[in-house]
Amino acid sequence: MPYLKTDSVTDQSIGGYKIEIFGIDPTDEDCLVGTVDLPASGRMDAKWNLNGIHRGGTDDSNLNLNNPPLSEIKSLAEKLRA
Repeated sequence: MPYLKTDSVTDQSIGGYKIEIFGIDPTDEDCLVGTVDLPASGRMDAKWNLNGIHRGGTDDSNLNLNNPPLSEIKSLAEKLRA
């Protein structure tokens, strides 16, 4: 999965899981590229769309993209996808 590398952004998902976003794939609807630490599975690769929905994940691994620093990476992704 090719993507544009960005400065790493760490935060928590809606369910409190540690997430890290380190890239943007402007060619994919699920353009935010990173990892999520799930209690049962451990750290796994993850992608989110610009609504914060984790592809293949549960609601607990979705993101609130209105809060900094996630809002900043969302803004950058929107500019790259324009």
